[in-house]
Amino acid sequence: MLRALGLFLLLGGTLRADVAVLKGGARVAGRIVEKTDHYEVTTDGVLRTYLEDEVERIVGSPKEFLGDADRLVDEARAEYTKALGLSSPAEQNAVLKGAIAKVAQAREAYGTALDLFPEDGALGKQIMIIMQLMRLLRERVHLDETRLPGSAAPLSRPAAPTVVKADDALTTLLDASKRSDPARRAAALASFRTQHGDFAVAAVLYLSQPEPTGAAAKAVQDYFDKPWLRQAMNAPGHLEAAKAIAAQGAGRDALLPFAIVHLVGAAQEPDVEKTAKSLGLLVQNGIIGTPEGHAVRDLTNWIAHGDFDLAVLAFVNEYRSIDTPAVRFVWSYALLRLVQAKKRGFDRPVSAYDTVKISLAGGPDHIAALEKSIKAVAVCNVCAGEGRFRCTNCHGKKETKFYCQRCKGSGHTVSSLGAKLVCPPCRGTGIDRIVKCEKCKNGYVDCRQCDKPRPAPSMDDIVGAAPCAVCEGRGMAFRSAALPCRACLGLGARLIPKADPSKVLP
Repeated sequence: MLRALGLFLLLGGTLRADVAVLKGGARVAGRIVEKTDHYEVTTDGVLRTYLEDEVERIVGSPKEFLGDADRLVDEARAEYTKALGLSSPAEQNAVLKGAIAKVAQAREAYGTALDLFPEDGALGKQIMIIMQLMRLLRERVHLDETRLPGSAAPLSRPAAPTVVKADDALTTLLDASKRSDPARRAAALASFRTQHGDFAVAAVLYLSQPEPTGAAAKAVQDYFDKPWLRQAMNAPGHLEAAKAIAAQGAGRDALLPFAIVHLVGAAQEPDVEKTAKSLGLLVQNGIIGTPEGHAVRDLTNWIAHGDFDLAVLAFVNEYRSIDTPAVRFVWSYALLRLVQAKKRGFDRPVSAYDTVKISLAGGPDHIAALEKSIKAVAVCNVCAGEGRFRCTNCHGKKETKFYCQRCKGSGHTVSSLGAKLVCPPCRGTGIDRIVKCEKCKNGYVDCRQCDKPRPAPSMDDIVGAAPCAVCEGRGMAFRSAALPCRACLGLGARLIPKADPSKVLP
């Protein structure tokens, strides 16, 4: 929870005690001080003023922004339970989609409240509960139509064990002497890349790496010499093969892609989860994967639904310990989408990308180009790109009113008999004098943190994106298992930095 608060403090700045709701509907959070005819609101060290007739009300509690959020969450829970008891997928979908819509409304209300009141621990706890409920609902729905257009489909559970295609590529894969021939290895690699299926992916992952040596080489060849890849296999046979790889010492890491394929093929066989755990893998909602893969899959799911803030929150609270380039890369992208939507805080994704250490050739240049692209169009955090502030002395009126000291600006006095009399000095206006504002020329003062106004950028101004051809936009190397694609680091898209479009991941 402290991490969640830290995140929102990072995005929101100073602790905010109150919120000024303006008559136009805008909300300004900060330390609010009421003056004679205006309010002073200090946010992130910047003072802004709003006249009384511009402010609808001052809110001191987040409850006003929550509405029926708690009721919607309770109703969604009940509908989830109801859906579990339905046998028809169509009926389940109808109930689950209704529940998802209610949770989305509640999540929006709590997100707004937490953004305005980041110091409220109860809000952060409820957001985490809402996130868990949303995950449950989306995992159960048979066809999730709440994803953003263009996002990749979720991983699927195979209906039958993987079938291995017997050809020259397979012959090369199974024979150590043929694998050592660069031409044969390259031909086999090219052939597997044209094939569809998780076994072909495993073969590509293996052949793309240097051949193991020593004891690892012997263990690998012992596996390839077994009949598992030479004949049709049923679920028990796949589990037996996965257990054999798990029992390996040397060579086990090199064979991990094949172990994943076997565990996927083992389906609901007993000991699948136990065997997966012995290989350093996890089974979540029936999906086999690495801890990294499950983390990236969850983050990209939040992104696919437009829940950029929840993706960032999930990283901070749940996945920070899985410190891999893929996890940090996807988190950085979620943070970029979040600040672009909020139109402030562009320095944060720059700092996030700076923590992504990619060893792939061209990786550091790609990260540098992304950072450069963000910096080139980022707007000022202080003035939000306007290049100026409304004058806090005249409140944008270009003149300053000095109120009558006798009547204190009311325009009247009260006689000893209680009668209301027109104030003689100000003649009932309540104003002693009006002078031209000495602190501004046109009601505004220039921002000292930036040199000129700049519109907030769109995502197209920062980075382009194209579906990853290697994983076909899934973000995962396998179709039925959670292992991040090496080409796009799990994002499902190849990012094209606008500052230098040539600096893409290889």
